[in-house]
Amino acid sequence: MASVIPTARAVLGVLVALLLTTAARPGPVSPAELRVGVTRLPAMLDPMAALTPTELMLVRLVFEGLVAVGDKGEIEPALASGWTLSRDGLTWTFRLRDDLRLSTGEAVGIDDVVTALALRLGLDEPPEPAAAWVRPFRGGARVVQEVRRGDGPASVQIQLSKPYAPLLAVLAHPALAVAVPGKDKAAPLSGTGPFRVAEATPGRLVLEAVPGSRRIPRADRLVFGEIADDTAAFAGLAPGGTLDLWLPQATPAAVPAGLQVLSGPSWQLGLLALRTDQGLFRQKVARQAAALALDPAPIQAALGRSARLLAAYLPPGAWAARDVPRSFDLGRAKKLLAQLGAVDPALTLLVPDVPGGPEAARLAEALRASLIAVGFRPRVRTEPAETALAAMRRGEADLGLVQTELEVDDPHVLFRALLASDASTGVSATNLAFLRSPLVDGMLGRASQLGFRPERLRLYQRLQAYLAEEIPYVPLYVRLQWLVARPDVRGIRLEPSGLHRLEQAWVEAPAAPLGTVPGAPAMPSVPVLPPLPASPPPPPVSTTPEQ
Repeated sequence: MASVIPTARAVLGVLVALLLTTAARPGPVSPAELRVGVTRLPAMLDPMAALTPTELMLVRLVFEGLVAVGDKGEIEPALASGWTLSRDGLTWTFRLRDDLRLSTGEAVGIDDVVTALALRLGLDEPPEPAAAWVRPFRGGARVVQEVRRGDGPASVQIQLSKPYAPLLAVLAHPALAVAVPGKDKAAPLSGTGPFRVAEATPGRLVLEAVPGSRRIPRADRLVFGEIADDTAAFAGLAPGGTLDLWLPQATPAAVPAGLQVLSGPSWQLGLLALRTDQGLFRQKVARQAAALALDPAPIQAALGRSARLLAAYLPPGAWAARDVPRSFDLGRAKKLLAQLGAVDPALTLLVPDVPGGPEAARLAEALRASLIAVGFRPRVRTEPAETALAAMRRGEADLGLVQTELEVDDPHVLFRALLASDASTGVSATNLAFLRSPLVDGMLGRASQLGFRPERLRLYQRLQAYLAEEIPYVPLYVRLQWLVARPDVRGIRLEPSGLHRLEQAWVEAPAAPLGTVPGAPAMPSVPVLPPLPASPPPPPVSTTPEQ
């Protein structure tokens, strides 16, 4: 019987080793699905028609452009493997990758890329307000003149009318992605992104991961559904619900305990525009007094959870952003206003009621109280957003709240709209401070044409220092965006641009019992050994000494 014990121990040892080996072996990844709630889904995914943050986020998952914005905000290759710029700054040449394939498996040709980009060109003026990625391609003053085959193999050329440094940032926008017409009814357009459209019905969109994509997604499927309000979203995120993640369009109500809640700055800004061409704020001293009068505490209270105070002319994380010293000094503000002498301190303050934004009445009252404390006599108007914008364009406000957005991560597209002299006239004016400065126009023009990025950075830093001194605008707030998710969702983060990288998100599977791996086949059953017979007692030990 002595041999039975080692044999049983050996079997048990093999079983333990097998269990430990199985637990340590990385098994195959099981199919995973991430269910996402959004406010509204497009009827179809088309880069040329995408305008809202949700549409652009979805387009980015299915299509790619010549270049893309990397995880750290840098411009990186996408369809193009590299690019060059001619010495005169007018011809950009992009070399295409040689392994480009659509989600259908078909190869992407040079003509596919040229045709997709050439469709953006047009002599007709775009309707206002035109998106930042539209204006370079449309209208009589468009910068992009032609998109054509390049001289070298597998290359595409873009011909400009003048040097235009923001071109790469514009081309990286999802609206400039390449879409190729196909025959699939569910997805009339195909792209080279990490997902393809598997199902598109009213209120529901299913994206499936494309095998072999360069951007390897963490989930096999993304299922998007329309969510009407907070109540429906929280019901979907409850145990046994139909959602894993929710992207609300506005600040959510009180979130139930146990859910992940993320908030962060967007690229939407609130600026106070001070009319610099006439009236009280034509004088720099008056503008300085108004800026120093703004009490941050009641203003932040009025903003609530929808926004936070901003001390910069660009949103946090944007390229070339520079903090502007924000100071609240009631005594100094009064002294500056006193320097104006007998000037009437009456002014008109116009605050638009922006859907989903800060509460207009509360914010207007916080601004009014700050100005009164210094000695200004503000008359407050709160109007619907479109009405307020039209009134400011007509010059009916001395001080007006402007909500604007950095649509592309290049300062030129925002600063030109806010500051250029030729943007201060007409029914579509965007320079609502009515600033007309040859110095500013010169800096904007030079920075938009320089190919040397460090020199562009220096110019934009200098421009922001000028704005902080002259105060045609006072930075007020940056809008916040929100995300609510189940506790087991991983890899989520909010992108300031609103183009959230959902290909990096997944639902973490529950921990498997020891010896099992999700998706691995079950171990074969092992027969239970019969109990070992009792061992005979050892022989008695003799205590008699040996003779």
